[in-house]
Amino acid sequence: EWRGPYEAMLQHLAAIGWLEGLPTDEHGLLRVAMPFCGSNQELPVLTEVLAQQFLPTFGRAVGGAFTGVHILGSDIVNWDTKGGYWRQKEKWASRRFPGVQVQYQQLDLGRE
Repeated sequence: EWRGPYEAMLQHLAAIGWLEGLPTDEHGLLRVAMPFCGSNQELPVLTEVLAQQFLPTFGRAVGGAFTGVHILGSDIVNWDTKGGYWRQKEKWASRRFPGVQVQYQQLDLGRE
């Protein structure tokens, strides 16, 4: 089971201050890159933690109040066509956590 260790790692990063003072873009967005994300099974856990940490409508916003969170997942394989449900996950994230936007792209990072 991957969920427990993944949640523990994110909680540890928050507890030791690694999520504090993260930079934003010019619009106040926290931008998160997830290269080699595959089907991105971690998305539900990650979006919840990021929303709680950075969006005041969902939690403490101890990492600072941001205007939003943008997650870019990329992989050399288009996991949307391989059962990874990328498009459904993009829609789910923005419905479940307003202020969080998820975008997936098929990218060859060796060439981009």
